[in-house]
Amino acid sequence: MMDIQIGKLKKKVFTSKDGWYHVYRLRCHGGVWTGAVYRGNRPPEALESVDYQLFGRWEAHPKYGRTFMIREARKMKSTKHAGERKVLLGALKHIGSPEEEE
Repeated sequence: MMDIQIGKLKKKVFTSKDGWYHVYRLRCHGGVWTGAVYRGNRPPEALESVDYQLFGRWEAHPKYGRTFMIREARKMKSTKHAGERKVLLGALKHIGSPEEEE
């Protein structure tokens, strides 16, 4: 069974000499910090401003604890402008509307 996590790959903390094994600090949605591992030659970038949709599974590492094993990583589109747009549309909805009298 595959799990999905949404979060930021904050920092790459290790890459093997052959470039096949990559370890990250992952900040999951909701503020939970954990380790994440990607095995492969096309690892995702650790970027402060990018949210990823991560597909994989949780494993219990004997030394490092619960770790998310990334099978696939997809960059999510920026929600900054979408959030601002939603606030503006909500405000515009009420401009010019008749006020209720008490």
